[in-house]
Amino acid sequence: MNQSVRIEFTVAAVCVAVWLGGRGSVAAAPPSPVQNPAPVVKPLPQPVAEIRIEYPFDDADWKESFEAIARNLVAINETMVAPEPFMGRRPFILRRAADGMPRATVGERDYIVFVIPNKRWYAQFAYQMGHELGHFWIGPNSSSWFKEAVCTTLAFISLDELAKQWPDRPAPSKQAMWGRDMRGYHDWVSFRPQFDKLGLKDVDAAMVWAQKKGPELVKAGAGSLRDEEWAMAKVIERVLRRHPGQWSALQALGKVDGPKDAAGFASWHSLVAPAQRPLVEDMATCFGLPIKAAVSGAGNTKQP
Repeated sequence: MNQSVRIEFTVAAVCVAVWLGGRGSVAAAPPSPVQNPAPVVKPLPQPVAEIRIEYPFDDADWKESFEAIARNLVAINETMVAPEPFMGRRPFILRRAADGMPRATVGERDYIVFVIPNKRWYAQFAYQMGHELGHFWIGPNSSSWFKEAVCTTLAFISLDELAKQWPDRPAPSKQAMWGRDMRGYHDWVSFRPQFDKLGLKDVDAAMVWAQKKGPELVKAGAGSLRDEEWAMAKVIERVLRRHPGQWSALQALGKVDGPKDAAGFASWHSLVAPAQRPLVEDMATCFGLPIKAAVSGAGNTKQP
C-alpha cells in the first residue's frame, strides 16, 4: 500500500468513526488479552486455644500434617460454634487411643482428645477429632443419643469446611490433596452408606424420616443406633445451616439431660437467648417434637 492510499484509508476510517460516534453505536474495541489474575486464597483459620500432640510419629512431616489439621478443626469450632468450649478455654492435648476407642476427656487444666491416627488417612483423623471436639463445645460431662448426633454433625461440618478451604491452596500443596480426601470422606464414607441402609434417598427424605423416628431415637442410649445417628446428623446440620450465627445455642445442651423427650427440648429452649430460640424450635419440630408440645410437656411435668 503506497503512502497516498494509506492516508486516504486512514481519513476514511476516521470519518466513519466520527459518523458512528454521533449515532452512539460505536462498538467497543475487543479487550487486549491479559493474563488472568492469581486467585485470592483466604488464610486458613487459626485457633486461639493452645494445641499439643503427645504421641510419637514416624517422621516430622506426619506430625506437622496432623498438627495443621488439629489447629484448623479447633479454629472452626471457635468461629462457627462459640469462641470457647462449654467449660472455658484450656489447652487441647492429643493422645493416641491405645484401646482403639476415640474419646474426649477433661483433665485438671486441659482437654484431652484420644484419637487413632492411621498414617496419612487425614480425613479419618479429621472426622474423629471433629466429633470429640464437639463434646467439649456442647458439654463434656454428660452424653445422650441426641448429643452424640450433634457431635457427629459438627464432625461433618468440619470435614465440609476443610473440603471447601483446602483445594484452594496454591499448588503444589498437600492441603489441596487433603481437601479432595475430606470431600470424599464427607460425601461417601461418612453418611452415604447409612442413608442407603435406612432406605433414604437424600437429606430431604431424611427430614421426613426424622419427624417420624425422632421421638423414639432421642430415648436411645448414647452410642447406640449408629446408622440412625449418622443419618440424623445430616438433619441436624440442615437445621443449623438455616440458623447461621446462632450455633452457640448448642452450648446450653451442657445443662440439659438429653434431650430425651419433649420436656428436654423445652428445657433447652428455656436456656438459650431469645434470638436462638427459633433454632431450638426448628430442631424440636424436625425431631417430631414441636416446641409447643415440648413446652406443654415441660409444664405437665411440674404438675403434682
